[in-house]
Amino acid sequence: MKKGIQAKLWDGKQFRVGWLTYDKGVIDKISFRKPSPKRAADLHDLGERCVMPGFVDTLLHGYGGVDCG
Repeated sequence: MKKGIQAKLWDGKQFRVGWLTYDKGVIDKISFRKPSPKRAADLHDLGERCVMPGFVDTLLHGYGGVDCG
């Protein structure tokens, strides 16, 4: 079942009001346009909360004399 949220979304440069839907943990649609009334009824409104992509820490430590970074 698709789920969705409406919030301030990071567009790569700034936060903008928008919405996204996801299914089984995968985002399948992002929009900064006003949702249709039917779509809006299915979105969880997060108000002024901000949503942005997750950050991955890629720091690695070597061992046994091997260094990686």
